[in-house]
Amino acid sequence: MNELTIIEALGIIRKRAQWMRQEGESDMRSIIYLVDGLMADITKGKSREEILSDFEEDEEEDEE
Repeated sequence: MNELTIIEALGIIRKRAQWMRQEGESDMRSIIYLVDGLMADITKGKSREEILSDFEEDEEEDEE
């Protein structure tokens, strides 16, 4: 399978929301931007691996 699944997309969104909760972040625009970005990537035909890789890179930047 080369397409991002609904479960994977929801998992990405859940992880971001959990991070926001832990960091005290209350600006929900981050979630909206994340969803918009996922939708754009899917529309552009990005592969599942590319999308997941991009998200993993974002997580690593957040940890620094």
